[in-house]
Amino acid sequence: MKIKPFLIVLIPIIFWLFLLAVWQGISSLQNNSQESYGPSAEYIPLAVSLPKIDLTTQAGSTPVVTTSAKEFKVSVAGAVVHPGIYSLLNGSILQDLLTKAQISNTANFPLIAKSFLLARKLKDAEHVYVPYLSDTSPTAANTSQISNEEGVTPTSEEKINLNSASLEELDSLPGIGPSIAAKIIAQRPFSSIESIKDVSGIGDSIYSKLESLITI
Repeated sequence: MKIKPFLIVLIPIIFWLFLLAVWQGISSLQNNSQESYGPSAEYIPLAVSLPKIDLTTQAGSTPVVTTSAKEFKVSVAGAVVHPGIYSLLNGSILQDLLTKAQISNTANFPLIAKSFLLARKLKDAEHVYVPYLSDTSPTAANTSQISNEEGVTPTSEEKINLNSASLEELDSLPGIGPSIAAKIIAQRPFSSIESIKDVSGIGDSIYSKLESLITI
C-alpha cells in the first residue's frame, strides 16, 4: 500500500503541533504554580533596634553620698507657744529658734527688742528664756546677748556665779569659750569677781565685759 504524498507532509506537521501543545501545557502549569505559591521568598535580614544606654554618668562619675548637716540642741522656755528642746543646724541664729518656738502674746516685746540679738549664733546646750510681760529684765540665760551699751544690767540673782556656774553657763559669757570656762572651774573658789583676771586668757578688756554679768 502506497502512502499518499500529502500524508507524508501532514504527519510531521501534526507531530510538531503535538509537541508544541505539550510544551505550552507544561509552560502553563509552571505559570499557574508560580501564581499559586507566589514569588520565591527572599532573605530579609531583621534589624533589631535596642534601646541606647548612656553609661557616661554611670561609669565615669563617683557616687555622691549625701550626709545631713551636723545639728546641735538648744532649749527655750518662758513666753513661747512651744517651749522645749530643739535640734538646729550648725550656724542657726536666735531668730531661727524663736521662729520655731513662736513667741506668745504674753511676752515682754519691748524687753525682747532691747535685749535679744536675733542674729546671734546659738551654741550647743544653750538655754534661752523669753521674758513675760511681768519680767523687767532678762535672766542669766540670756546675759550673753546683752552688752553694757544697751543699758540693761542684770540683777544679782540673774548674774552668773563664778563659784557655782556650770561650764555651759560660763561659756555663754562674752569672750569666754569652753577652754577658758574650764580654767575658771579649775581655779575656784574666787574671793572676788576681780580675781577672775588671774585666769589665763582673761584680761582687762574681757573683764570689762564680764564685770556686770558675774558674781560670787
